[in-house]
Amino acid sequence: MGTAADYVTTKIALRFPELAEINPNVNFVMEFISAFLGGAGIYGLAREMVEEDLARLLSLVPMGVLLAVAANNTAWIAYALRNYYPWRECPILYRE
Repeated sequence: MGTAADYVTTKIALRFPELAEINPNVNFVMEFISAFLGGAGIYGLAREMVEEDLARLLSLVPMGVLLAVAANNTAWIAYALRNYYPWRECPILYRE
């Protein structure tokens, strides 16, 4: 889920000329595999050291990191949209 959110927000963000990809070598498949294997590896290691519930929680960390990246992409998209949207025509913000 985190990988898909990151992928979609990155594709939307790259439509704006003022935004660029920081790491152009990352692709969707490798990002998905690394998040999946990272979560499985953390779960396997944590299961041996701590209780089961905490191990499950720790295995969600790679997905959480990607969701944070997607949230950052969304913020940059909103920042870029401020140049394109006619805010003076928004009836909620500027009532006549």
